[in-house]
Amino acid sequence: MTLPFLVIASFLLWLFAFRAFLSGDLSLVGDAIPYYEHFKYFIDQLSQGIYPLWDPTRNGGVPNEFFLRRIGSFNPFYLLIVILVKGGISFAHAYMAFLSLYYLLCMLGFYLLAKKIFQSSALAFACFVLLMFSSLSSLVFSSFLILPMTPIVWFFFFLYAFYESQKKSYFLGLTFCLMLIVTTYLPFYFATIMLFWFMLSIFIYFRETKVYIRLTLEFIQKHKLFSCLCLLCFLSSLLPGILFFLEGQEGRYVLPIRNKDLSDVNAVMVAPQTYVEGGIMATTLINDLFFNYKSFILGKVYLPLVFYAFLLCGLIAPLNKKIVFLSLLTFLAYMVGVYEASPAYQFLYEHVFWIKYMRNFQYFLWLIIVPAFVFIGIEQLKGVLKLFNIKPLKSSHLLGVLCLFLFITVIHPIYVYSFLSKNTPKRVDPYRYEQPYDFIVFHKKKSDGLTLDDMQKLRGQPAPTAWFMTRQFFDLMRSVGLNVMDAYQGHTFYLYPNDAPVKLGVDLEALSDKERQEEVYNRFLNMMREGFAVHQESDQFRVLDYKPNQVTIKTHYNRDQLLVYNDGYYKGWEVLVNGVTQNLYQANFAFKGVWLPAGENKVSFYYGRNGLLLLHQCIFVLFYTSFIFLIVLLFKERR
Repeated sequence: MTLPFLVIASFLLWLFAFRAFLSGDLSLVGDAIPYYEHFKYFIDQLSQGIYPLWDPTRNGGVPNEFFLRRIGSFNPFYLLIVILVKGGISFAHAYMAFLSLYYLLCMLGFYLLAKKIFQSSALAFACFVLLMFSSLSSLVFSSFLILPMTPIVWFFFFLYAFYESQKKSYFLGLTFCLMLIVTTYLPFYFATIMLFWFMLSIFIYFRETKVYIRLTLEFIQKHKLFSCLCLLCFLSSLLPGILFFLEGQEGRYVLPIRNKDLSDVNAVMVAPQTYVEGGIMATTLINDLFFNYKSFILGKVYLPLVFYAFLLCGLIAPLNKKIVFLSLLTFLAYMVGVYEASPAYQFLYEHVFWIKYMRNFQYFLWLIIVPAFVFIGIEQLKGVLKLFNIKPLKSSHLLGVLCLFLFITVIHPIYVYSFLSKNTPKRVDPYRYEQPYDFIVFHKKKSDGLTLDDMQKLRGQPAPTAWFMTRQFFDLMRSVGLNVMDAYQGHTFYLYPNDAPVKLGVDLEALSDKERQEEVYNRFLNMMREGFAVHQESDQFRVLDYKPNQVTIKTHYNRDQLLVYNDGYYKGWEVLVNGVTQNLYQANFAFKGVWLPAGENKVSFYYGRNGLLLLHQCIFVLFYTSFIFLIVLLFKERR
């Protein structure tokens, strides 16, 4: 009962240290804010039985796949948020509870991995505490790293466990972790870690690697059907990411911040990274680690001071292959993380395809370097204990020693974390989607009553600051400016007596970029004034159903009309009028249009009915089934 007690005590101390974030008094910062928003939108829809493939509230309407891939929407652990929300807990508190428990799950996986490596519960607990109270904990509230890191840690646990005992549960555990990793932003961090790990394993542990490969092949030969099912699950989990990648290759969407050049390459690709844009900065590490506590903020590098005492054990501890392996692993990660300051990054960028799709290599500090350093410190402590022939303590003494270690270790981190309450902004404004949000906009906005001269004054060239847009919407926004776009989108639906909105861009290809933008601006302005904006529901126009993937409208006009739905035109949408599939037009440069005959009509817009929604639903079920089967196997084979 010693270790469960200490683990619970450690977690309670961690909760105490970050209580202001968990209560919502302090604001999330950095990448943690948009991830909160992605989760809020996803959980809101999932709670209603909708798998949201589309988001009409972002940048004129965008496919939601990019944001689903960022959070890894198939993860069964997210069901905890749904359950808590359904139980009456606010989403904000449910989300914080999930983050806390997912972080604990990561740390438990790290403890079990350390136990496999060191064959000692006490040393594994030391690893657990050192990593739990490192700056990795602060990234829970400033980054997305805990989402990929938890399955990465558990992957390596199952990897070591499978080497010791070739059980089905460990093999399925490996598969399930891979499934989580490849559906979470970004799997390329893991791919890089595995590249380094495999290279060093062959170089330093060649014999063990050969044995591992042989044991794996023997397991696959013995359990062919089971192995094939695991492979099928893994390959299925790759499909959404592959489809999203191919859409980027076709230029259907743009990522203006990620791909600043907006060249003809895949929109997901990034230009070679530089020291200025990020990376691991050696010049600031020493100051952050030892002297900059009072200005400590979320995401700053920090390790408990006790760790450095263990690291100093290396002065007398014997060198071994484990220390060499971990040291080289951290060195490789660091060399890549300093970008052009070393040849490693440039070499990988030119020869390893996925490096072209990666940014923020400073994250290797937490994904590789900090955990590996913890292992190095504990391995050197183990070497000193062995050198002086210090035998393991009896269980009656172990609890007291570990409690003392926990107290000494966490007292300084809690002091350092206390500065977060002073250096982190208080939470004032609600995050996106926290207030009730309506997809339909009927109320009047500043476009009403404006003349063409007024519109001309609104023109302003926008900076491409949005993360994600359809290609057509981005091109239109560059031409007309943010102000004009806001004015136009003051209404969700426009009606036209002719097909002019469909023919706006038919003869623009021969123009230069500047001429094209000017012509688009003039034509679009005219279309804004010619269209009849739907201001409210009436007997002639009524919205029957409005969901992210489906919009159903009832109309009744005495003449033919072109209905323009101001939501992004994108492949995968289709429209039915009175149950019959009709042509869906690209109208007003970037939006959806459909011809309506005179009389009463029922118009239904659908997204994902071409099999995309079914694919996601099947993979969703596959993840939950695999997870349940994994739990059953673990308990069954444990007995």
